[in-house]
Amino acid sequence: MEEVLKIKNLNVIINNNHILDFKKEIKVSQGDKIAIIGHNGSGKTTLINTILGKMPYKGVIKKNFHQKDIGIVFQDNNYNELLKVKELIGLITSNIKLKDTNKTIEDFELNSLLNKKIGNLSIGELQRVTLALVLLLDKKVYFFDELTSGLDYVKRMELLNIVKKKTTDKTVFYISHYFEEFQSWANKILVIDKGRLVFFGEIEVFKEKYNHYSLIKTSKDNLSKCKDMSPFIIGDQIGIITLNQKEHIGYIKELENNEINYMTQNRDIYTTYLYLINKEPGKSEVRE
Repeated sequence: MEEVLKIKNLNVIINNNHILDFKKEIKVSQGDKIAIIGHNGSGKTTLINTILGKMPYKGVIKKNFHQKDIGIVFQDNNYNELLKVKELIGLITSNIKLKDTNKTIEDFELNSLLNKKIGNLSIGELQRVTLALVLLLDKKVYFFDELTSGLDYVKRMELLNIVKKKTTDKTVFYISHYFEEFQSWANKILVIDKGRLVFFGEIEVFKEKYNHYSLIKTSKDNLSKCKDMSPFIIGDQIGIITLNQKEHIGYIKELENNEINYMTQNRDIYTTYLYLINKEPGKSEVRE
């Protein structure tokens, strides 16, 4: 498989602060779907901007693609707000077959937006327009940063299914806070915690290496009562990872005996991520 990207000993320093400090090597092959995950401010968008050549860095970034091969959908794509959607589409698709353009307009449900000005679009509508145009240009490598932001669950899933079909043989780097979007799409996971690369590899290896049974959540007010369960902070809650069914049942009984309200979540990518960055109790705080 053709190697698309290689990163080694990456270091990004801004105002004497190490924004990214990667000790591990990253190798990406053509067709890989890379889920980039980490809490807010961990360095996810900085990593993409560094790969795109927008940030100074030390280390090695070897790219087997050119700027013309890249499709980008960020949250802050900027257009002339006075343009109508149909005018923007006309400008960008002048060298594309009309039937392909019309198919894309249909797939992304843009007909009702054609006469709207860009400045009058909602965040979700603007994301749909941007994504439709970027995919229509048929690039080799795509970078998506929260591409389904501003959409409800049904619309997110519909849009994501279209993206999956149109990027089957493409290389995709994808940042999202919706972990369920990675479940049946990403084949590799890249986890950043406080600027450090803490995991990169196959999603199945990720699940196996940090195998566990469940996540139990309860109020942060119960932190002292749960100290023997190795709790960690998740926003205004605390989380407890159980490694097997016996441990899960034991913790539940203890919580109920102390009249503590709780919620449980079966193992998935999100709970595996939490287990990874909190494997050493008190090591890090997850911010949502």
